[in-house]
Formats: sequence, C-alpha cells, structure tokens
Amino acid sequence: MIARNLPMVIYVHEMEKSLKYNYWLEIFMSPNPGMEVERRYPHLATRPLVESHAESAACLTKACRWLKECIENHIDCNIHEQHPDMPKRVLYIQACPNPQEPYILRLISTDGGKDPYVALSHCWGLEQPLTTNTASLDSRMNEIVWSQLPKTFQDAIKVTATLGYTYIWVDSLCIIQDSQIDWEEQSAQMATIYEKAVVTLAAASATGDTEGFLAQRPERISGSALLQSCNPGTSPLSVYFRERLEHYEERFEHYESLDPLETRAWAFQERVLATRALIFSRNELRWECNTTQQCECGGTDTGRKKARGASYPYSRSLLSSSTPRCDLYRHWYLDTVRQYSRMSLTQASDILPALSGIAHVFSKLTGAGYFAGIWQPEFLHGLLWKPPRWTEPSIQPAYRAPSFSWASTDEEVSYPYDLLSENKIWTD
Repeated sequence: MIARNLPMVIYVHEMEKSLKYNYWLEIFMSPNPGMEVERRYPHLATRPLVESHAESAACLTKACRWLKECIENHIDCNIHEQHPDMPKRVLYIQACPNPQEPYILRLISTDGGKDPYVALSHCWGLEQPLTTNTASLDSRMNEIVWSQLPKTFQDAIKVTATLGYTYIWVDSLCIIQDSQIDWEEQSAQMATIYEKAVVTLAAASATGDTEGFLAQRPERISGSALLQSCNPGTSPLSVYFRERLEHYEERFEHYESLDPLETRAWAFQERVLATRALIFSRNELRWECNTTQQCECGGTDTGRKKARGASYPYSRSLLSSSTPRCDLYRHWYLDTVRQYSRMSLTQASDILPALSGIAHVFSKLTGAGYFAGIWQPEFLHGLLWKPPRWTEPSIQPAYRAPSFSWASTDEEVSYPYDLLSENKIWTD
C-alpha cells in the first residue's frame, strides 16, 4: 500500500520449520530529507526513528517538547487555573550531587499550596510497593531514602525532574494506606488529582513497581538500505524499514493492549481523568492530551486534530458541558462501561470505587442520579447489559453490586448498539 504522507507497508509471511511469522514492515525516510528528495520520492513518507531505550536523551527530549507544546498552545488542555490546588500530600524532589543517591525525597503536606505537580499511574504488582501508613508517616515526611524506592518510583522521579518539576503524587506514598478515613477522602479527590496534574506519567510497560519503565525496548525487525534512483548523477537515498507498531485506533473494537498497565481498572480511570499523559509503553513513548495524540514512531501523530474521539478507549472529548446528555449516556454505556469491564482488579470489591472518579465527572455534567453503575434517566434501559454472546453471566459470590447491575459480574459486558444508535433511548 502506497499513499502520500504514509509509509510504504509490506506484509511479510515467514515460515521456519513448523512456526509461522506474520508481520507488517513499513518503509520510510528519516525526517527532514530535503525538498529535492521529497520531490523525487513523493510517495515515500518520513517517520521519526524509535529509540532502543526509554531513558535515551532523545526520548526524554521528545517528552519535554510534547509537554511544552501542549502547555503553550493547546487551549483545550489549559482550561484549569494556572496554579490549581495541590493534593493533600505530595513528594518533594530535590536534586543531589551524589550519583548513588541522585535525589533527596520527602513527603510533604501541601496545606492548600498551588504549585504544579506530576501524577503517576502504575501497576503495584505482586510485591507490595513502598507505602505510607500511620506508623511510617512521620518518617516519610522526614526523608525517603532513594535506595528504598522501587524502580518504577525512581524512574518517575527522574522523569519528573527532567520535565522541570519538583512535586509528584504517588498513590501508595501520598495516601495513608491503613487509614480508612484518609483513603476514602483521597479516593473521592481522584478525579481532581489526575485532571489537574500538569501531566500524568503512565508506567504502562511495567507489570509491577519493581520493574521500572525506563528500560531497553524489545528487539523488533528493523534496519536501513540504500535506494538508488534510476536517474544518473543522483545520490543514493537512505531508507529505513521496521516492523510496524500497533496502535489503538487500528483495532479498537476488539481492543487488546500490549501493555500491562492498560489491563488494570484503576489505571483506566486514571488515564481517562488525566488532562495530559505520557505513556511509557513497551515499544515506544506516547502522548495523549485533550487536543492531540502522538507517538514516538509517528504512526498516531494527529498534529492539532482532535484525537481522543468517542471510539478511543481513553476518550475525554465528550466529557464537556457542551455535549448533549443523550450523547454522554451513550458514551458511558457503549464506550466507558464496555472498555472498563474488560479490565482487571486485585480486589473485586473495587469494581465501582475504581470507576467513581469518572462517574463523578459524568454526574457534574448531567446532574443525574447514579446507582451501581447505572444512571437514573431511563433506568430500565441501563439494565440491558449482556455478557459476550448472551452467555449466562457469572455473578460474584461476594456482594459488590446488585445482581441487576453490570458491575456484579467479572465478564466483559456490552449494550445493544441498535437501540442506542437510533436515538430511541435518552433525550435531553
């Protein structure tokens, strides 16, 4: 397939003994080849190269550039006050000349401060990450030793400092884990915390906090070759080829993430609520905000177009006071519930709490009553959820939601498209 502004794509089928390999190769030029080269090869697109390591200088420079561009030019991403209220507690980062302890950290109470802060979205993993509890609170506010931090936290602090910020919010350290009162208070603020963070770092590639996300990327088929023109006297052109990276919009209807974090329910909410997100994926760095979606390989670079539309798993484009309420309800049932029900939870009882931040945003926009994942207007139609292929739903033995709610089952659920798409259900 050859098209202007798109790489040449070749489908490759290989067989080695009894194993089959199928993949797509894309062929492209490096950025800024010059006007003469672009004129000579109009159907060969340019694409940036993907770094082999997430901590490379080029990769982090690109992260800084995306963030700077968003802050300075994206109107829809700067709707909050310039210095919003900070969370109740954050980690304070101070650089240190000691390479073994590059940063001095401590937990601080913000007391209504209004400095910009970064938030972290991460998988805790099987091993309990470093946490704050009632007994360790005073110690955390005195100092947190760098070597005690799991790798994901260390990586997040490095990126935060590289972006030029000194405060980061990490749930396991900033919420007192053995205090039910503090947990309920802070979880109720989750929507505000992620929405007002200057950027959310998504440690998407790590299955747990001990792994980190600034790591070597998996090896993929890639290389370069010289392309010689038939015209005499012209210099050969360096062209590149690589195994094409998959992106969400290419397969959303049967969405299956390549990254561990994007299978977790709490992380789903954090991404939807975030105004800006830097996603450290297995294969590349990605960027999402209310205005655009970009990636390191250039495959989802939408420039200044609205990229987080309703079909995208982490869409915020409809979460606006200008959106008709009927469209908001459709988005809840057809997009949010369907995608969320595919996610995993460590504690099954968190099925509704892990969605409460998004529900709070919907509630503010609609003013509607909400009960167990279903909105009060046309409540009966909210009962029309179904498991895959009309199989018998598996209801959890331990109570977590009424049996009439989609939240009572662990299975992926969906709502009938035909009823919703014909505008027969919800009206303003």
